[in-house]
Amino acid sequence: MKVSVIVPIYKVEKYLRQCVDSILSQTFQDFELILVDDGSPDNCPAICDEYASKDKRVVVLHKKNGGLVSAWKAGVEIAKGEYIAFIDGDDFVEFTYLETLLDNMSDDIDVVCMHCQRYYDDNRAENYKINALSAGVYEVDTLKDRLILDGGDYHKLIANCRWAKLFKTSAVKDNAKYCLEEVSFGEDQQLTIGILFESKKIKLVDEYKYYYRFNQASIVNSYKQKLWERVCLLIDTLSSIPQVQAVGSAYRQLNTQLLLYVNDCLRNEQYFGKGLSKKYFLQIANDDRTKQALQNCDTASMGRLDSKIIKCVRKKRFLRLKYILFIYFIYCRLTGDNL
Repeated sequence: MKVSVIVPIYKVEKYLRQCVDSILSQTFQDFELILVDDGSPDNCPAICDEYASKDKRVVVLHKKNGGLVSAWKAGVEIAKGEYIAFIDGDDFVEFTYLETLLDNMSDDIDVVCMHCQRYYDDNRAENYKINALSAGVYEVDTLKDRLILDGGDYHKLIANCRWAKLFKTSAVKDNAKYCLEEVSFGEDQQLTIGILFESKKIKLVDEYKYYYRFNQASIVNSYKQKLWERVCLLIDTLSSIPQVQAVGSAYRQLNTQLLLYVNDCLRNEQYFGKGLSKKYFLQIANDDRTKQALQNCDTASMGRLDSKIIKCVRKKRFLRLKYILFIYFIYCRLTGDNL
């Protein structure tokens, strides 16, 4: 068996058939399709069983709901292929997706990555470059100082997502044990960073054959519950991965990433919650993780707004921050930009 395609499934009844059909119609056929029903309360379990009854390549795993990480880890445990590709249950792929990934994989390549297409509810699709690196083969040792975060903005040399990539199964199984099921923010990063750091060579291809279903209204303009707690759990988990601990510059990258997440948390409360409170602001500003990050980070290339927010956090200027966020709110309303 060459490839195991793992699809975690929960409440995607509307999109599941499109996802599965796109996989079963691949030009490359030597694969097993592992559908992991994460206790979905809709018709997804029955749809999975229907496909399994018609195609021997389909393996269905029904389990109690445990979240996204729990679902894909369950699929990894039973995967028999030489390589693993992840596809989320509400996404789909072009019929040459697996063939393209495999054509670019070789014995000396550890991970193959491509870009994706943003797919909108009105059936529009647009190329979306998720990897900052240009197409080519790269020695990972030359990238480790920038793999988590390249500079002081949200720049990613290689996207953190599981999907739009082809991994060696051995690497996924080895690194899955470091992935906590409780992580629910940036959860893919705990798998991809470990694998990338232990890889020798990676290859990026300039292809857009993964269709990522994008709902801008729900993703960008919505309140994220307990975001600071979720950020802290992610950073703590990433910091504990042995491959991360072995890279001296990794902590500076993680600290910079934490500060960007601090900005996200404060803006999340101000714009989408009940309003940023001084208590919440000081909780974040006084957290030991924040204090450590402020001492060892890379803020030089942060955007203007991010830099101003971090300055307020550093000096604990709550009222100044509220004023900055208010002015930015007015600016976005006048220009039509997203908050």
